Amino acid sequence: MSDIKTEKDMGRQKDREGHAEAERQRSTRRGEKTEKDMERQKDREGHGEAERQRRTWRGRKTYNDIGLQKNREGHGEAEKERRTW
Repeated sequence: MSDIKTEKDMGRQKDREGHAEAERQRSTRRGEKTEKDMERQKDREGHGEAERQRRTWRGRKTYNDIGLQKNREGHGEAEKERRTW
């Protein structure tokens, strides 16, 4: 009974084959990179660079951290003024 394939099954089978083919084309056999892979690599490297700049190695503060610090200090001042009356 389950051996008989409906049109829907045939369509699914084609989809699977299509995906497999696309996957084969996408995968880089023999280590050669496609243009898309190169783009992805560039994106990753770019993000890595931004991430490195964002992260504060060795305790260095980024502009963002300094800004946040200033905000906190500013709020502290306002808070003190509010309390002393």
